[in-house]
Amino acid sequence: MAITLYQPALFGDTSGKHARPAAQTISVDTNSGERTLVGDVPTLMGRAVGGNDTLGCGGLASGIVIGDAITITGRARGGNDDISASSKAYAIAP
Repeated sequence: MAITLYQPALFGDTSGKHARPAAQTISVDTNSGERTLVGDVPTLMGRAVGGNDTLGCGGLASGIVIGDAITITGRARGGNDDISASSKAYAIAP
């Protein structure tokens, strides 16, 4: 499924190669415009495992919330994330 991400995108962590990102709680508000929130990194690769994050977004504009990474390759796998999204417009939480 192709998704057009809203810019700027906010990432919870910075390294996705053979890493285990920490569990964290992150939320963004979309009152000032559309936002994309990714719990960990742009790409999980190798044997990386996504963190067990709690993620959310809400506000007046639309938002996209992605649990672990935009792309997962190799033997990498996502974490066990809790995601919520709400908006006065619409929200996407794949």
